Amino acid sequence: MYHTKIHAYVVIEVKIGEFNPSDLGQLIFYVNAIDELEKTEVDNDTVGLLLCKYADSFVAKTSLKKNNIPLGISKYKFIEELPEYLERRLK
Repeated sequence: MYHTKIHAYVVIEVKIGEFNPSDLGQLIFYVNAIDELEKTEVDNDTVGLLLCKYADSFVAKTSLKKNNIPLGISKYKFIEELPEYLERRLK
């Protein structure tokens, strides 16, 4: 996707399991592919975001250390039903 306020492509990858450091290699490939195929000189650096069901904080921080590409790792929570306030707004 493209973030219009920061003028940058954002690559989001969702993993259904626990974070594995090797997942970053795949995300870096996607970020580099967008840089090569889509990014222009007016765009800012492409951002990569890896969403995992589980992520050990130490492993995630250590995996990102000394990395010069803007990447982030975050956990997500899957919910079965929409919260009531969202349910009302979507009707």
